[in-house]
Formats: sequence, C-alpha cells, structure tokens
Amino acid sequence: MSKSVLRSIKPYWFYLICEGKKQIEVGKNVPKNADWNRIVELYCSKDMCSFNRIPKEFQEKYKPFIGKVGARFVCDKINKFTPTEKGIRFNHFSDLGDTCLSLNEILRYSAGKIIYGWHISDLVIYDKPRKLEDFMKCDYWSFEEWVKKTPLNHSHTKDDYKRYLNRRKMTRPPMSWCYVEEFR
Repeated sequence: MSKSVLRSIKPYWFYLICEGKKQIEVGKNVPKNADWNRIVELYCSKDMCSFNRIPKEFQEKYKPFIGKVGARFVCDKINKFTPTEKGIRFNHFSDLGDTCLSLNEILRYSAGKIIYGWHISDLVIYDKPRKLEDFMKCDYWSFEEWVKKTPLNHSHTKDDYKRYLNRRKMTRPPMSWCYVEEFR
C-alpha cells in the first residue's frame, strides 16, 4: 500500500515554501520505506513566534493554515549534506540558498552529523486547509490482520474494524514526520 509522509513544519518555513522561496526542506532523517509514494503533506505548526516572522502583509493569507495540513509536494530527490572540518559539503552550491538557511544555522542544526535536503517539486497549496483527522497513521493492521489479533470473543464485523481505524486517525502532529494515508 502506498504511503505518504506527513511533515510538521513551522509557519515561517511553510510561508517560504508556499511562496516558492524555499526549495529544499532540511531534516535529520529521511523516509526509507519502499512503499513511500514521494508525497509529503505539510502540517503548519501552531508556533506563533515563527508565525510572527512572516511579513505582516502575508500574515492574513497564512493564518488559516495554522494547525492544519495546508500543502503537499513531491519529494523528487533527497541530498545528503555532510559535515566537514570546513563546514557542510553540498551537492550543488545552490542547495544552501534553496534551504533559506545560513551556513551557521545549518551547522548548528546538523551538530556535526549528516543531514538531508528534501527537494520540493509539484507544490500544491490547498484552497481549504485539511484537518489532521483527514489522515491516518500507517501503523495499523489490515482487516485480516485485525481479525487474527483480536480476541475470539470479540465480534469481527466491518463496523468494528471501522471503529478500530477511527482510533488510528491523526489527532496530534508528528514531532518531525510520520507515514500516513488519507482517511477514507
């Protein structure tokens, strides 16, 4: 089954991505599941300090996205940024500018460890931001697995299974990212 990634980011980074200024999102790890469909859903966190960094003339535009899933992109490439004694080695010099971070910010964030640049392409900004509950964590059982794992004295109806799936809905954003599917 194809999985997307739900990534939690601060409002200022969300704004920069949606305005086309930030082309690479930086992270300390990357999805490794072969079922990942390369789609990244962006959850805009409720960090008001970050929101206040957005220029005043754009704040009304981005206010409805706070605490919601407001956009998605295709991650067509992931680069490894490697710390060296001289700083960070980038695959291309433009990668640093595309992150919208200074070299010092990247060095501080990496803390001497490898970090990754998630390239942003095919960005879609939702007309109506989506709720977390529209997504379901991917750590759930199929109906057949659920039947095998539930007690024998428990009924195994499709309605019971739907109730089980409802408990898998996202109610809290991930600290960084997690695999998700759209809840149907």
